[in-house]
This record gives sequence, structure tokens and C-alpha cells, in this order.
Amino acid sequence: MGGAWLKAGMRSPKRFYFVLVSVLVLLSGLGILAAFYPPAAELFVSLFGLPLVRSWGPGFDPLLFRQDGIIDLLIKELRLLDPLFWLHLKTLILVFFKSFWAYFGYLEAPLAWWWYTLAAALSLAGAGGWAWFVLGSAPKKERRVLAFMALGVALSLAFIFIRQVVFSPGSLAQGRHLFPALAPLALGLSAGLIRIFPGRMKPWPLVGVPVFLWLMDLKALFGVAVPWFYRLYL
Repeated sequence: MGGAWLKAGMRSPKRFYFVLVSVLVLLSGLGILAAFYPPAAELFVSLFGLPLVRSWGPGFDPLLFRQDGIIDLLIKELRLLDPLFWLHLKTLILVFFKSFWAYFGYLEAPLAWWWYTLAAALSLAGAGGWAWFVLGSAPKKERRVLAFMALGVALSLAFIFIRQVVFSPGSLAQGRHLFPALAPLALGLSAGLIRIFPGRMKPWPLVGVPVFLWLMDLKALFGVAVPWFYRLYL
């Protein structure tokens, strides 16, 4: 059904935005329904979602917002005027970004700082080109596809950080939590990097980025991971 909606949305801008708004309204409605009237949300999940998640174990609860007072908890934890809240969020983002690329040994064995700096520069350049692609003069179908992928990555990030701040304030987010959105993230950043390079320079990111990732992987594996995990045998 989702594939049919996406295919229909690609045919015209009006259908695309209708599909987009419909998905957002559905997700928002389910969250509100689960918060204020759990029995109805439980019925919906039992009919449509529970068969998909029952194999995860008898103790699995498919409703994130099932607990009483969840809205009050959300307001309590999002202390926007508290400097400590922003300090904690900054730490979450830094650890999340570093562990997405390479951060081993229970967050005790990182790469050198300049590897993360280069990765951040590439990520920001790719994100800028991604936005330019979506808002620019590219074919409408390509712009809509990239916009939809950006929405998926944004929703994944929002879920990760809201969950971390509200439900697990004493722990740190891990980069692997974004792996379910790795495909649209990689495609979007790749398209963005190609977009920002003019004509004859477009092959540069196609060669430079894989070489950088290859060197980073070699350094992470043989320069950090192996010495850390096998230090007693080396």
C-alpha cells in the first residue's frame, strides 16, 4: 500500500503532498490516540500492527505512548530554558555523530579528531547540496523523491533524539540507531555532493568520497579497533 501511495504521489505534486500530509496526520493521530485513549490505539495495533511485532517477544509493547501522563513527561523533560538541557543535547549529538562513523570500546576508543572533522565537512556539504537539489531547478520527480527521503531521515532523527531525551535521559544515543535510514541518507548525501560540484568536477566526489571512506575504514579497523579489542594479545 505504501509503495502504491508513493508511486501515485510521484505523478503529480498535489498527490505527493496529499500523501505526505496523510502519513503525517495518521502518525500524529495514532500518537494522540494512544496518549489519551489507549484502548482504541491498542485495538488498532492489534488488528494491523501486532502480527508484525508479536515475534519480537511476549514482553514487547508496540505502543510508545501507552504510559499515563506521557504528555506531562514530555513537557517536563524538554527544558528549553535550562542550559543543562542544551549541554546534554550537545553531548548527545556529538556522541551520536562520532559513533555513527567509528567509536569503539564502549565509547572509549575514538578516531583522531580530524577524521570526524572531515566527515562532518562532507556531511554538511552533502546536506547543503541535498537541500539545493530539492529546492533547485532539478526535474520535479527527482526533487520529490529526494524530499521524501529527507523527510524519512528527519523523522528517524526526531524519533531517536525525542526517545533519548524523554525516555532515556541518562544514556547516550548511538549512531547505529540511524542505520534503518542508512539507504536514503547515503543516496541523499551522495546526490547532494554531486550537485554542488560544477560540470567537469562532478566525478571528483565519486572518486574522492569512496577513497576517504576506504582510508577511514582501514584506520578504524587496524588503527583503533584491532589494537583496542586485541591489546592483550598484541
